[in-house]
Amino acid sequence: MPSHMPINDGENAAAFARKVATVGDSAIVAKDDVDQFAAVDPGLSRGLRGGASEEHLERLLAEADRDIAAGNVSDMRADLEQMKEAYDL
Repeated sequence: MPSHMPINDGENAAAFARKVATVGDSAIVAKDDVDQFAAVDPGLSRGLRGGASEEHLERLLAEADRDIAAGNVSDMRADLEQMKEAYDL
């Protein structure tokens, strides 16, 4: 669970980085009690991006498997030939 933390206008980047590091893996940064952005540890960010890509690929592969099982497939070569003929390519 991310921590909430305020930020000041005059705060420099080094001080801000130290503050974020003290709260853990992630922090929701707020200005005037309004959430502005999330600051995430670089290692956690890399892990999230990698995990999201794998999950997306797994969803695409599962969708393809469902299409194949349902017979929603076509021969790409035949489709290309039809397009070439239709568009005089």
